[in-house]
Order: sequence, then structure tokens, then C-alpha cells
Amino acid sequence: MDEVTRDKIFDPFFSTKSPRDGTGLGLYVCHTLVEGLKGRIEVESAPGQGSVFRVILPAKEGP
Repeated sequence: MDEVTRDKIFDPFFSTKSPRDGTGLGLYVCHTLVEGLKGRIEVESAPGQGSVFRVILPAKEGP
């Protein structure tokens, strides 16, 4: 994906697909859940080459 698209992928209701192919909430929900767990999502992407998403979560504290 290009940089302009990458900057918007976690926005609610953003989609590059037609409205009947989804709501554009999937990555928004994932991002919100990961942030709630004090983590982050990293994205690497190049147009025509695919994308890699990495979810990084903190180690559990305590026993």
C-alpha cells in the first residue's frame, strides 16, 4: 500500500474496498484493542509487494 493509505488504515470506516465488502472497522478495532493492552501495531508495506503487520505487546507483569 502507498504511504497515504498507510497513514489512514487505522481510522474508523476507512477502506479501499467497496462498501458492500466491509465496514472499514477491522483494523480500527484491532488497533484500539492492542493500544488498550499497552501494545502497538507496526506496519511495513510497499505498493505491489504486500504488507507485514506486527503486533507488539508488553510482557506480563507479576506472577
